[in-house]
Amino acid sequence: MGAGVALNAATRYPERVAGLVLARPAWLARPMPRRTIALFDLVASALRELDVSIDKGLDWASGKLEGNPAFSAIARSYPDTAWSLRNQLTAVRAVDGVARLERLPRDRPCTDLRQLEALDLPTLVLAHRQDPIHPFAYGRRLADAIRGARLVELTARSLNHRQHAAELQHNLAIFLRQITEDRTWRFRRAAA
Repeated sequence: MGAGVALNAATRYPERVAGLVLARPAWLARPMPRRTIALFDLVASALRELDVSIDKGLDWASGKLEGNPAFSAIARSYPDTAWSLRNQLTAVRAVDGVARLERLPRDRPCTDLRQLEALDLPTLVLAHRQDPIHPFAYGRRLADAIRGARLVELTARSLNHRQHAAELQHNLAIFLRQITEDRTWRFRRAAA
C-alpha cells in the first residue's frame, strides 16, 4: 500500500518530495473495489482472531485464508497476489497492522485524479499485468495524470522472480541517479 501512501504525501506536501516511485499502485481516486476490500478484511479478521486466541496459530490463520472461496480463486489465477496476502500474516508486528489493512483499502490517496496534474516532480510508475489488486491500468492512469511520469511494465514475479527483481532494481537505480543529478543541477543553478 506504499504507492497510495506516497501519492497522498506527494499531493499534500509536494515541496517535501524530491521524486516519486509508485510501485504497483492499488488505487486511483476512490477506495479499492469491494472484492479487494473483502480480501484485506479476511486477512485482518484472521489477525484479530490470532491476537485474542492463544490456541490459534499461523497454520489456522493460513487455513482461514485458503478455505475462503475468493482467496482460493485469487491463489489459482494470481499466485503472487495470494503470496502477498499470506505475507500479511507473518509481517513484523502483523497484529499491530490490522487497522492499516482495514482502513487503507477503504480510503484513497487523492480525491480527484486532476490533483495529480499539479504535481511537478520526477515520477516512476512500476506495474505489471499479473495482479488484480494492483492493476496495470491503474499504473497507466497515474502515469498519464502526472506530468512527465514514466511508466515501466515489469515482468511479473510469478513469471520470473529473478527477472522481476532485476528489472525493479535496474529501473530504480536509473531513476534515483537521474533525480540525484537533476537536484544537483538545480541546486547549482539556484546558487549561481
